[in-house]
Amino acid sequence: ADTIFKPINDWLFAHIGFWSGFRDSQKWSGLLVLSYAYFATFGAYAFIEKVMVFNFKIWPYARTAIFVFPIIFTYTVWGGFARQIQPVWYPEEWHQVNEILNSDSDDFKVLFLPWHQYLSLDFNNYLISINPARSFFDKHIIQGENMEIGYIFSQSADSAYMDIERAILNEKQSPEAVLGFLVDNNIKYIINYKNLTNKDYIQYNFLNSPNLLKTEYMGLTLFEIRVK
Repeated sequence: ADTIFKPINDWLFAHIGFWSGFRDSQKWSGLLVLSYAYFATFGAYAFIEKVMVFNFKIWPYARTAIFVFPIIFTYTVWGGFARQIQPVWYPEEWHQVNEILNSDSDDFKVLFLPWHQYLSLDFNNYLISINPARSFFDKHIIQGENMEIGYIFSQSADSAYMDIERAILNEKQSPEAVLGFLVDNNIKYIINYKNLTNKDYIQYNFLNSPNLLKTEYMGLTLFEIRVK
């Protein structure tokens, strides 16, 4: 996150070995919860001793306070973490494209672009999230599994996936060669989330091929490969 702590965290990520293993905030939260569970018992015990020495009659109220305090301390959980977590709906064009794909009775796969594992989607308030295409569309979706962290681009062990990745990222290959390779791998359609086109550093030159039947939607472009 773009806060005053970002340079510190970047330095720790680059120079402290185990830090990169905790790059996701929820992993630190796990250790934080563990420390709360352990040290809170000492705090509660000390609090009980003080109360009983000071005034034994208020002990029932103090006991209630011990259980209420954690709820007050984490009150934002009940409102979606201070409304940071909110439900969003997929745009209408996603449903339209899904219906078109389902209306095709052929056995085929669909390539989803941009070729990234994580996307900043406008309808998801531009939060960086994992590519949801495979979860949304009913057909067999082939999408990027490239984490792109530091020098690590991808850790996929699927040879078929890696072949497709090399084909679509190879800018030296002709569009017809790339499309022919996709057809050989039973890929009939390509979906391009065009709201990220200007932000993507990867050039998909094969999308300009005349052998593609192009249908434009508000946020998506659907291509049907016509190479035999």
